[in-house]
Amino acid sequence: MKHQLLGKCLLLVVTCWPIVYSAIMGLFLYDELVRSGMVVVAPQQASQELHIIFRLHIATVVIVFCTFIYYSYRLYIDKSVSGESKMLWFVSFFVLTSFAYLAYWWKHIKPSEDLSNIVYR
Repeated sequence: MKHQLLGKCLLLVVTCWPIVYSAIMGLFLYDELVRSGMVVVAPQQASQELHIIFRLHIATVVIVFCTFIYYSYRLYIDKSVSGESKMLWFVSFFVLTSFAYLAYWWKHIKPSEDLSNIVYR
């Protein structure tokens, strides 16, 4: 039971990461562009922060791709979702990505009592 709860919580963290990363990336890029006066920096002269953001960006792309595959598989084997709803969920996975994953997690994966017992203790 604890392993299942841990897996669901870890899946929630992985699902939310691209949303959080997008906000961090947007703020960082805005700061970089304002600081550099809207000049594009050559890759050899890029700051250390930009190298870290580049690595995080690659990791986030891989996470989004893997979560798309996982949620699509999870949707495919889910018996509680009808055929038309499956197609709608799949299209929303493709178009809305992380926001649709979060909605699907909340509606179909979220443990009903397990998380509420932890949060309200």
